[in-house]
Amino acid sequence: MKKKTILLFGKGMLMGAADLIPGISGGTIALITGIYKNLLDSIDSLNYKNLSLIKNGDLKMFWKKINGNFLITVFSGIILSILIFSYLIDWLIENRPIQLWSFFFGVLITSIFFLKKLVNNWNLFSLVFLVFGILISYQLTTFPLKDNDTTLLYLFFCGIAGSIAMILPGISGAYIFLILGVYHTLLSSIKMATKVWSSFKWDIFYETFLILSVTAIGFLIGLRFFASILKKLIEKNNDKTMSILIGLMIGSIQKIWPWQEVVNVNLNNENLLYSKAILPYNYNGNPEILTSLIVMITAILLTIFLGSKNLTHNK
Repeated sequence: MKKKTILLFGKGMLMGAADLIPGISGGTIALITGIYKNLLDSIDSLNYKNLSLIKNGDLKMFWKKINGNFLITVFSGIILSILIFSYLIDWLIENRPIQLWSFFFGVLITSIFFLKKLVNNWNLFSLVFLVFGILISYQLTTFPLKDNDTTLLYLFFCGIAGSIAMILPGISGAYIFLILGVYHTLLSSIKMATKVWSSFKWDIFYETFLILSVTAIGFLIGLRFFASILKKLIEKNNDKTMSILIGLMIGSIQKIWPWQEVVNVNLNNENLLYSKAILPYNYNGNPEILTSLIVMITAILLTIFLGSKNLTHNK
C-alpha cells in the first residue's frame, strides 16, 4: 500500500474519531490535515452527469471523475475509526473527560490560528462574517441537551442535520445529535453493531441495522447536497465563507473547555441538561490541571505539525 494512501486513511480515521466527540468537528480535522477542499470537490462530483457514466457502463471513467480512490480511502478510515473508537470515546467521556476535552481544546485553538491564513484579505466584511459565525456556533453549543423518543423518520432528518454539522468546521455533528436527543441511541447502536459481527447476535441485528442505515441515508443525502453548496460558496466568496467557518470554530471553544458543570434546566415543564464552562478551581472534583496541561500542549504540538505540513492544500 502506498504511503500516500496510508496517510490519507489515517486522516480519515482522525476525522472519524473527532466525529464521535461532542464539541469537535470532522470538518476541522479535514481542514487542518489539508484534505478539506479535495473532500468537498470529490463529494460534489457525485452528480447526475457522472452517475450517468455507470448507466453507460464506463465505470473506470466514473471512478476517475469522482476521485473514487480518495473517497473510498477517507470514508473507510472514518467508518473503521467510528467502529473501533466508539467504546474508547465513550469510556473517556465517562472516566477521563478533562483529559479528552483538553486534547481537543488544544487542537481547536491551534487550528484557529492556522486557518486564519486561509482568509486572503481580512477587512471589515471578513470581521462581520467572523462574528456572525461565532454567534451561530455559540448559540448552537449552548442549547440544553435532551433525550427524544426516536422514530425512523426523525433519525433520517437527524442524519441530515448531523452531516451538515460534520462538514462544517466548528460545529460538531456529535453535539448536534446530543441536542436532538439521539447521540446515545446512535452510539449504543454503533457499539451494538460491533457486537453483532464479533459474537453473531443476529437477534439484535435488525433493529441496529435499521437505526444506523436510516441515519446513514439521511447523513449521505445531507452531505452530498451541502458539500456542493459549501464548495460554491468558497469558490465565489472565499474570504467571507472562511471567516464564517473560523467563527464557527471560535464559537464552539466554550463547549470543549475541559472544565464543565452540568446543571438541570426546566424548560416548558421539561427537565433538560445544560453544560457550562467553569474555571478549574470551581470544578466539582479534582481539576487535574497538570495532566490536562500536558495533554493540551501535546495536542497543540501535534496540530502545529499537521497544520504546517498540510494547510496549503486547502487553498
